[in-house]
Amino acid sequence: MKKRNVIENRRLSADLYNCGRKLGVWTLSVFQKLHDISTLTSEISENIAQREQKQEAPIFFLGVLGMPRL
Repeated sequence: MKKRNVIENRRLSADLYNCGRKLGVWTLSVFQKLHDISTLTSEISENIAQREQKQEAPIFFLGVLGMPRL
C-alpha cells in the first residue's frame, strides 16, 4: 500500500511539474507576443509621425511662398 502511494505521488509530482513547465512556456510566449505587438505599435507610431512631418513641411513652405495649399 505504501509503495503504491509513493508511485502515485511521484506520478502526480511529474504531472504537476510538466503542467508547470507548459504554463511557463505558454506565459513566456504570451509575453513575447505582447512585446512584439508593443514593438510594432511603436514602429507604426513613429512611421505615422514621420509621414505627418513630411506632409506638414511642404504645405508650410508653400504657404510661405504665397501658393495655395493643397
